[in-house]
Amino acid sequence: MVDNKFIVKTGDGQFLPSEKQLDCFTGVYRLSLGEFHRQMFSLAAQSIDLTPRDQRNLLGHTLLIPESQIESLRNILDETLKKVEALGSEYREAGPVYHVILSAFPVIKKG
Repeated sequence: MVDNKFIVKTGDGQFLPSEKQLDCFTGVYRLSLGEFHRQMFSLAAQSIDLTPRDQRNLLGHTLLIPESQIESLRNILDETLKKVEALGSEYREAGPVYHVILSAFPVIKKG
């Protein structure tokens, strides 16, 4: 992230967010984004053992939801991510860098 200037390292070793944003929706970005998410989920799993509870927040809820409501679920996650992005855009001082994951996926197969 530093090499590609998504995070800037200051002279005193602190990290700051940059103004650069990359949207990955098509083509080779889809493949790269899939691998990025796999790595971030792996880091989230590792944080259970390696990161103090007060420095992480891993939440989950399993529910039965009709297919007709999946789009509503997506909209809730999209709105929440926009709020998280807005919060992150407010700060330009040095501090820890967090990755926020919002996910929804089926835990059983149909049929």
